[in-house]
This record gives sequence, structure tokens and C-alpha cells, in this order.
Amino acid sequence: MAVVVKPGAPAAAENPARGLARLRQEYARALPGKIDTLAAALDRLRGGPGAPDLFEAARLLAHRLRGTAGSYGFVDVSA
Repeated sequence: MAVVVKPGAPAAAENPARGLARLRQEYARALPGKIDTLAAALDRLRGGPGAPDLFEAARLLAHRLRGTAGSYGFVDVSA
């Protein structure tokens, strides 16, 4: 019996390998924007008095990027 996956259905309903491939593609597609956001936050920190909340936001984003990249097999990004 074939499994029918409706658009917008949770990834758990998909074939696990296909679901992981789709998640990796979505992550890779969003990665440049996340890195640009991180770079912009760091540039603002370097150019001004350094707002602690901005530094913390940049640190959290970098931490999430590293962990998620490693989970999806993007070893260079994680490093």
C-alpha cells in the first residue's frame, strides 16, 4: 500500500530518507540568509559601542547554525 503525503503534511509521514533530503535542501536554501544576518549583526557590533543584546543574538544564531549544520551533514559550516 502506497503512502500518500498531502502538501503541508508533517515530515514524519514521508519516507525518512526523502524527508531528511527535503530538510537538508530547505536548510541549505535558508543558510545564506542566516549567515548574512549573523555577519550584519557582527558588523554592527564592530562599528558601535556594542550592544550586549545584539552580541547575544549573534552568538545564539552562530550556535544554532553550527548545531543544525552538523545535524544535516554540512561539516564545513559547522566547523
